[in-house]
Amino acid sequence: MLNPVKIVVTILFIGIGMNLPAQDYWVKLSPPTSRHLYKLHFLDNRLGWAAGERGAILKTTDGAENWAFQTSNIDRDILDIFMLDAARGWGLAHLYPAGADSVYGTYILKTTDGGNNWSPTFYPEQYFFTIMFHDPLHGWMGGDGGVLLGTTNGGADWFEANVNPGSGSGFPIHNIRFFSPHYGYAMGGRFDIAGVVWRTVNGGDRWDPIVVGPEPIYDMHFEDSLKILAIGGDLDFGSGQVSSSDGGLNWTYLYLGIFGQARALSFRTKTEAWAPLGFTGTYMYTLDGGRSWTDLYTPDSSAVYDLVFTDSLTGYAVGDSGTVLKYRPGIVPIIDRPSPAPASAELYANYPNPFNPSTNIGLRIPHGSAEGTSGSEFGFVNLSVFDITGRKVATLVDKALPPGEYEVQWNGRDDAGKEVGSGVYIYRLSAGKFAQSRKMLLVR
Repeated sequence: MLNPVKIVVTILFIGIGMNLPAQDYWVKLSPPTSRHLYKLHFLDNRLGWAAGERGAILKTTDGAENWAFQTSNIDRDILDIFMLDAARGWGLAHLYPAGADSVYGTYILKTTDGGNNWSPTFYPEQYFFTIMFHDPLHGWMGGDGGVLLGTTNGGADWFEANVNPGSGSGFPIHNIRFFSPHYGYAMGGRFDIAGVVWRTVNGGDRWDPIVVGPEPIYDMHFEDSLKILAIGGDLDFGSGQVSSSDGGLNWTYLYLGIFGQARALSFRTKTEAWAPLGFTGTYMYTLDGGRSWTDLYTPDSSAVYDLVFTDSLTGYAVGDSGTVLKYRPGIVPIIDRPSPAPASAELYANYPNPFNPSTNIGLRIPHGSAEGTSGSEFGFVNLSVFDITGRKVATLVDKALPPGEYEVQWNGRDDAGKEVGSGVYIYRLSAGKFAQSRKMLLVR
């Protein structure tokens, strides 16, 4: 199993044009169900919910290691789930017609006790795909035909929003994101026709649609109130993104040339983001804030539909047949700039020391650190943590790296992701014929 470590400051490379690829550190956990999981919502790095096929709602309180089924009281696929806090949440599921004159519409689920009890109410003759709340009373739903509904009483009643009947206004709405209670967006569109965003700057009193690209838009990230990145995709055309630098007044479309339908977007750091690509069994990542993307196969090529980072060290994803992935970060460059190749390896003193809950370990990898490598090749490096008896606790780095200076963070957990106890630990660096050890003190 890979380990919860993270580069936290500058990495310096020799000036020969080398660049480390992002590493695939998504680990597949034991599936809690055989049902497909379509959506997840985490409130912190341990407390979360996943929802999906045939009314499945699952809750974890230990960071996806264990899940408990909750009773949704419906047997329909749950397409969205939103938790305002540890007690209050909502979900959406569709009832499709069984015949020409049969009933159809959307079940709106609500819980006030953390999901121990979910109560469905039925909204007839309308399909909704997304639901969100600002607080226990004020929320929004979006759905087919560009319908936007708001509530001011926790969902007991819904009113139709004032939407400008502009281009794209009648296309399906798949997601709603707010930067603040007054400033937000709905997003969606229709395959092979257009991607659309609906913008509000007055808390939803008015929404203005604008066509931004040729494929539906599914998720959005705010760098600040002006800089926005959104992604989407088509089942056959592939993934694309749109961006704005003026608060949504103007948008730039970029076709990514990556097969798959990007349905979610989550940033791990300011510039590193991931997006699942669904049925292709792949996801894609960017290290430069969306200027370029690379796709990778998921573990076992499992189809993944939703993905979220709760902080820079922890991420989750869900998909087909109960797939649950957890991100355990590794060596990912944050800054890439030319630097003279270091002449010798060195293991620096960790800081802080003593520490709780995490500490930073610096190391220097020289030119040609592995036996038999030329000056332009990567050297194999191992950085591991041992307890005072010599038992290995965690492997922080175990791969080929180019020459440079690195800083790795250890968060006081073992290779299984469990917290270790207080005490003295030894961290050891091996790089070719070089080896060095130092001591550190963890105080819980």
